[in-house]
Amino acid sequence: MERYEISSNVIFPPPQLDDIPYPTSPQPVSPNHISKLPSINPPENSFICKPCSFTFSSFEARYEHEKMHLRKEKKFRCHYCTSTFINESQKRRHHRAHTGERPHKCNTCGKRFAEKANMIVHISTHLKQKPFKCLTCGKRYTQKGSLIAHERTHSGELPFQCKICDTKFRTNGVLGVHMRVHSNEYMFKCPYEDCSGMFKHKSTLTTHKRTHTGQKPHMCEFCGKSFTDGSALFFHRRRKHSNKRPHCCKICPKAFSDNSSLKRHQSVHTKERKYRCDVCQKGFATSGSRSAHYRTKRHIRALNVQN
Repeated sequence: MERYEISSNVIFPPPQLDDIPYPTSPQPVSPNHISKLPSINPPENSFICKPCSFTFSSFEARYEHEKMHLRKEKKFRCHYCTSTFINESQKRRHHRAHTGERPHKCNTCGKRFAEKANMIVHISTHLKQKPFKCLTCGKRYTQKGSLIAHERTHSGELPFQCKICDTKFRTNGVLGVHMRVHSNEYMFKCPYEDCSGMFKHKSTLTTHKRTHTGQKPHMCEFCGKSFTDGSALFFHRRRKHSNKRPHCCKICPKAFSDNSSLKRHQSVHTKERKYRCDVCQKGFATSGSRSAHYRTKRHIRALNVQN
């Protein structure tokens, strides 16, 4: 008859759970663990794992063991989207992305955070201590992780790769934000009653809300023009106030400040006309050319005839 001995230094993985990953090298088992004994009754006051029938001498030991099963069974579903979690605590923290709740407050400046860890990182900015220095450019950081991410701007290293489109990123956080591009989940809803806008990113929602309020907080220091978001200001500076043209056409000598302008220009060489008029089906190389066509008298007459 097969028996299992009580052990404090050997792992006995349950045979019926082969699909659950175990450590690749033997590790000591907690002394609170009691191996399954099929031939005798479990010890008194023992705690039994329902999925695999292993018994434990304490609730804490069983709880730690059951996390292994919960990794496979994410029972806790978000009320707002299809995300699932292994425990209620993780689900509550995730809910803050939908509700905007920020329970953790900095006592120095009053800024609020959804996660305590983010607040702790923020507090270090008030201490003005930046012990982590980049050896290439001398820039200093409060966190080692920030320094590592910065150093990749010098090395060109992009260690985090999207499994769907193979795009690479410097940090895992940026990869996580990128993955929403491939999902159909629009987690962030515009709060204005007359607007049905839904967005994948909170930052996109923030920018969108400014179309309702008229806010343009990003001002160009060269010409005074204002923009709703920082990226629009960044590209404005490069196009209007910089002489740098790093994006060169391979067919002609022209160069451009950004890649999108280069792509628009390349359609001149390829004769591609992917922007079509809905009325006359005429094709245009850029959306701007099509918009100009919409304003012509010929188009307006054709539209009136159609209606």
